[in-house]
Amino acid sequence: MRALKIAVIGCAIALGVVGVGVAARGSRNAPAAVTPHALGGAAGEARLAIWVDAGGGVFRSKGVSSISHPAIGRYCITPTDPSVLSNGVGVVSVDWDDSSGNGLYAFWGGAGFQCSAGTTSVRTFLLRSGGGGGGGPQVNPSDNVAFTLVIE
Repeated sequence: MRALKIAVIGCAIALGVVGVGVAARGSRNAPAAVTPHALGGAAGEARLAIWVDAGGGVFRSKGVSSISHPAIGRYCITPTDPSVLSNGVGVVSVDWDDSSGNGLYAFWGGAGFQCSAGTTSVRTFLLRSGGGGGGGPQVNPSDNVAFTLVIE
């Protein structure tokens, strides 16, 4: 477990989401000031890394050929190196600064869950309290979730 924590921290540092990444983005409380741009711009040792805003705009990426957003809460990412899909280990995290709401989730779908062949997927959700048939919480796909995916 300690090795996994060290690896995740190392990935975060390599992507610049700690320290330098914050300074480059400006105010952490002003996501509207951040403008998504084209694929590319990320450095580090990860085989694939992508930082996506709520709704699918790409802030930075590495090892990504394209990204599509075919449905609410579903993102399909095509790597430049297809071997990432067969032997990579991925970690996805909600970017709370660029997301909207509470009870947000992001899940890595591995080899393209509900996406075309040759892609990997991320699914994003919002937990809402009440409103279900039994009045319990509901988990709904959401486009209000920004995320970072790193695959080693």
